Amino acid sequence: MFEGQLSETTKCSKGHSINEEMNPFWMIPLSLRDNCDATYSVEKGFERVFNKKTFSGDNSVFCPDCETKMEATSGCTMETSPPILTLLLKRFDFDYTTMSHVKSDCCVEVPPTINTPQKKYELYAMVNHMGSISGGHYTATVLSREDRAWYECDDAHVTKAEEQPFTKTSTHRSRTAYLLMYRASESDRDNLKDTFEDQERRRDEAKETCNGSKSHINKLKDMLKSLKSRTNKVKNTVEDPDSHRDKMKDMVEDPDSHRDKMKDTLEDPKSHKDKVKHMVEDPDSHRDKMKDIVEDPESHRDEVEETVEDPERCRDEAKETSKVSKSPKHKFQDMFKFSKSHRMKVKDTVEDTDSHRDKVKDTIEDPERRKDEAKETQSKAPDSHSQERKDTVKDPDRRTDEVKEHRAGSNEHKGVGEDADKEIPESLNSSADNCRHAEELCVTSL
Repeated sequence: MFEGQLSETTKCSKGHSINEEMNPFWMIPLSLRDNCDATYSVEKGFERVFNKKTFSGDNSVFCPDCETKMEATSGCTMETSPPILTLLLKRFDFDYTTMSHVKSDCCVEVPPTINTPQKKYELYAMVNHMGSISGGHYTATVLSREDRAWYECDDAHVTKAEEQPFTKTSTHRSRTAYLLMYRASESDRDNLKDTFEDQERRRDEAKETCNGSKSHINKLKDMLKSLKSRTNKVKNTVEDPDSHRDKMKDMVEDPDSHRDKMKDTLEDPKSHKDKVKHMVEDPDSHRDKMKDIVEDPESHRDEVEETVEDPERCRDEAKETSKVSKSPKHKFQDMFKFSKSHRMKVKDTVEDTDSHRDKVKDTIEDPERRKDEAKETQSKAPDSHSQERKDTVKDPDRRTDEVKEHRAGSNEHKGVGEDADKEIPESLNSSADNCRHAEELCVTSL
């Protein structure tokens, strides 16, 4: 609404352009210091803003085209006229004689209209200042559109002006006028609307161009990343040409396999990313796998063929292997439990040979009954376990003491794991000897 465009140009006497600038403005200041008359004419002061200035002699301007100082002229033109033109009367200034700020109470002649090359403006409001540089009061004089009369606005009080401006003379004289507000005439208002719509359209086009440039910058960044990746690949190829040659050879000899790998990578990029992540986190394991493949390529080829032929079976086998596989610690614990159980059975057999002989005899005479008894014993095992848990709930202190005794006994045998590889075979051998001895006793007794 208040913004316009001023164009400032400076040319040398030969017509070469020295300086060209386009600047926005919201008001045009008019200096009262240059006034030689008792009354300052706003119309003449406005015209002086656009008068050309000449620079000559010591004030000559350097011309880049002429490569020397030349006489030059400078001028200002209003390229874009705003719908509302604001003129600022510079009543507040600095006096270099007294070296202090002063206010000018010069009388000014305010014209009802201002003409520019593009538009004609009509005065519709004036802002007045009463007081000094250190303090004062502002009022406004506004033209009403309804009755075309001027009204005085003083804070919340609005009254009709006693002396209507421009009724007796063609101009209005005032010693308090500070801001003059001019509005484009009705005939020019539609043209101004079109002009501002055109400015808005240009501004939108500039924004779109800016957004397009950002998108273009992002594309350039992506291209730069891709170029860096290719550069690294070329660098690796130069540093290790044999590896690159082998890869290319494999691709030529087996293009279908290479095509399938690329297809799998495109269809399941997450899986490929996980493989690469695993290779980065555990390079030793990946290196061992590649070493095994190089040493035994036939075995690796057979595994791949089996996987291709029956992928579901291979997946199920991998799941079962992951469930069944145990750590060395767990394997040692199972072996120790087995040897201990077997040792206890042999001990019972040696101590009570008659009972064992009777059990063997019963088993030989009636194997079906013996089988049923074993099933009943297995079915009762969970009930016994639940009974132990109930006892623990009822008497937790006794159970705590048992656990402490068990831990104390475990600490006494802490060194068992260090020589596990030697002790386990010996315990198994002794258990086997005891078992054979028990069998001989049973045969002799029978």
